[in-house]
Amino acid sequence: MSQYLPELALITLIAAVVNGALGYGFSSITVPLALLFLTNRVLNPALVLVEVALNGYVLWINRDALGAVRRRMMPIVWGLIPGVVIGTLIVTYVRADWLKLGTFTLLLPLILLQAAGYRRPIRSEQAVGYPFGTGAPAQEVVVTDQLDATRFDFSTFQLGPITFGERLVTPPPAASEWTTNVDLRPANNLIVRINARLDKPTGVLTWRFQSIDPATGQPTEDALAGFLPPNKKSPEGQGSLLFTVATKAGLQTGNEIRNGARIVFDVNAPIDTPVWLNTIDSSLPTSHVTSLSSVQPFIVFYVNWAGTDTGSGIEDYTVFVSENGGPYTAYLSETSETSGIFVGKPGKTYSFYSVARDKAGNVEGAKTTSEATTTTPNVVVNSVDDARFFVLQHYRDFFGRNPDPSGFDFWTQEIASCGANAACIDNKRTNVSQAFFLSIEFQQTGYLVFRFYKSTFIDSVARPRGMPRMDELLADTRTVGDGVIVGQAGWEQKLADNQQNFARAWVQRAAFLAAFPADMTAQAFVDKLFLQSEVTPTTAERNAAIAAFGAGGVDGRAAALRSVADSGSVYNKQYNPAFVLMQYIGYLRRNPNDAPDNNYGGFDFWLGKMNQFSLPGEDVRIEEVARRRAQRAEMVRSFIVAGEYRGRFAQP
Repeated sequence: MSQYLPELALITLIAAVVNGALGYGFSSITVPLALLFLTNRVLNPALVLVEVALNGYVLWINRDALGAVRRRMMPIVWGLIPGVVIGTLIVTYVRADWLKLGTFTLLLPLILLQAAGYRRPIRSEQAVGYPFGTGAPAQEVVVTDQLDATRFDFSTFQLGPITFGERLVTPPPAASEWTTNVDLRPANNLIVRINARLDKPTGVLTWRFQSIDPATGQPTEDALAGFLPPNKKSPEGQGSLLFTVATKAGLQTGNEIRNGARIVFDVNAPIDTPVWLNTIDSSLPTSHVTSLSSVQPFIVFYVNWAGTDTGSGIEDYTVFVSENGGPYTAYLSETSETSGIFVGKPGKTYSFYSVARDKAGNVEGAKTTSEATTTTPNVVVNSVDDARFFVLQHYRDFFGRNPDPSGFDFWTQEIASCGANAACIDNKRTNVSQAFFLSIEFQQTGYLVFRFYKSTFIDSVARPRGMPRMDELLADTRTVGDGVIVGQAGWEQKLADNQQNFARAWVQRAAFLAAFPADMTAQAFVDKLFLQSEVTPTTAERNAAIAAFGAGGVDGRAAALRSVADSGSVYNKQYNPAFVLMQYIGYLRRNPNDAPDNNYGGFDFWLGKMNQFSLPGEDVRIEEVARRRAQRAEMVRSFIVAGEYRGRFAQP
């Protein structure tokens, strides 16, 4: 047996140096010996070679780090010696047949697992030696970054925030070298020493993180202690480093600057980060406002602008305006749009210019002269008398958005086609205004929201009569109508998606769940919705809502709510209250019981008129039926000629 001791010792040494545990010293002496002498000599030498090759490879790829773990080698040696002795004694004194049985049933499976690369991490209090490759926390992390001295101005360099795990540390302003200690106790009995420094002569930027034992003030001797744990749950094992540095003057647009860092965790092989590419853009963007006609037909008009940049491209524009030769002020700031709706005043001259900024932060030079000048007509006293302004305000008040160009032009022309005919203008303004409430866009957004509120809430201080307050209705209407422009491609699907998402979110609101607990049956849920909507449903409507409820849950409850709100009974019952409420919110921009009314007297008056002019059996889901009812009540005209409404837009 002694003739094989050199080979066994070499195998044991390689295995122990790499893995370092008392148990490995034992298995490394026992298993190869048993395999060589007591089992099949054809198969087993190959297994030994696998073991030797595996450990030799691991040792080779970590060869550069052996010097750094010198202080951790003694526990490995102390684990090796008794393991070799015990293993040798067992081989010497145990009967060969028992040893062979143990080899096949216990040790052979273990060595095969090891050959396959399996290692089971063990707790630090159970370990002897350094748990290399077990996924232990990092004790020391070094990050280096070679900066190009020919391209960077190191006088502008400054360290930025440093993060690791959930910790954030910030160096002093303008620091290019900094050392600090971060105490991790009591969660982790360590202090992290951070040293960051730019070596300006060489351009080497280095961050070093060391795990310090608070008791000794020296790097920890605990092989399993470290400041950066494995990243099992982000961001516990993540970190980030930030620095800023300016490029040298004179670099031309198009020059590329590449930069990457190298990270070393403890004694592991270096990891190179992806290379970050920046392209120099030293050129200034240019822009201009498109010329305007000398006189505008309305006080509201489009302003257009454009720009170019040879480097990174245009990021945004700031458009400036001057009124009657006065100082320039920002009309639109940092917008990526190239067109905007400008709202002027009657009889004023406006001048515009634009300033562009590119994606590299370069800003177009300051301008002192106008690029486009125009004058608004002086034929109206109140802005709301201007046809284009009137239409614009309706888009904003009823739809919560700016107009699409085709719709803007269509409704403006409806009024403008009257020329100077006052009676025609008065009639057209009423019809146009009424059309916004009757439109598909509002009926399927704002009026749908109103029906949700009425079916959910009862009369309360927070919501008198169970109706939405102005801010609630406007916000929810914007949500349902987001991105919906009737007539544009895909608007039906967008609207359907918005309605579905809103209904699902609605039934999950705390206020809804308080009124409709999640454990309600389908019948109780549906019946309560109809009850609070103040209707007795038809049998078909009730059955449809219960069927929509299905198995319940968020989707089922949302479907049932939609079914109730869209039923003919609820739609017709709540139409008049919603119409009157929207007159107050849309035209007067207030709740019905806000000042100057301070009560629901005015609301009840107009609701009475709507009810008075409603005919038995009318179905206002039919647009023409709804239009005729509104015309009979003459409520729209009353609101748009009211002093309170016109006062919103009177000139100072």
